[in-house]
Amino acid sequence: MFLLDYNTCLLFLEGSNKAVADRLRGQRPSLVALSSMVKAQLLAHARSGKQVEERLDTLQRFLAPVTILPFDDRCAEEYGQIRALLNTHDQDMPGDDLINAATARANDATLVTSAPTRFNNVSGLRMSNWCI
Repeated sequence: MFLLDYNTCLLFLEGSNKAVADRLRGQRPSLVALSSMVKAQLLAHARSGKQVEERLDTLQRFLAPVTILPFDDRCAEEYGQIRALLNTHDQDMPGDDLINAATARANDATLVTSAPTRFNNVSGLRMSNWCI
């Protein structure tokens, strides 16, 4: 399963990266997922600016075939482990990235991100960059 991060979703929705579009269209929908955090970020993005109804409609069509993974107890456990390890090494990570990393690890998914270096300090996290 592939767990898409917010930036990857935006690249697809805005049509600004052909490689991302090609990779996403080449996947079976059952293998594509988003965390509930990414869904929330996309909803907020769609409601900002102009053409809100059109953006929400586009987003709903995008979300329809994909799985939305909730932040559940397994994710909370992974989050705690990752945060503790980062704290031990005096490292920080934005909360949304940490939630996505925890969700990916808890669900044995590959995190698809255009910025894999943000996650280099998360052990056991599989990543893929569809932008290249």
